[in-house]
Amino acid sequence: MIDSIKIEHEAFESISKLSKLQSLKAFPNPSYDGAYSFPALEEEKSFNIEVYNTLGQRILHTPYMHYILLARCPAGLYFYRVTNGADLYQGQLIKE
Repeated sequence: MIDSIKIEHEAFESISKLSKLQSLKAFPNPSYDGAYSFPALEEEKSFNIEVYNTLGQRILHTPYMHYILLARCPAGLYFYRVTNGADLYQGQLIKE
């Protein structure tokens, strides 16, 4: 059994910056009609939003918008990614 651990040298000092990995709160979630609203972002014109189904197929790719509509998609679980190449936000959408 290990009682304590002491780190003598930080091996990852050379990593200057890791990209953000956060979640944006889409609402309503779950949605009955497939309409979702997303919050404002700083410099949002540089961001894109992608939505994927559970098979990994991309069903939406567009510049970032505050409102997306998945009305033509069947009920189920979807995954979204919002990125500008440096920052990444991701999460899940549920359509009932």
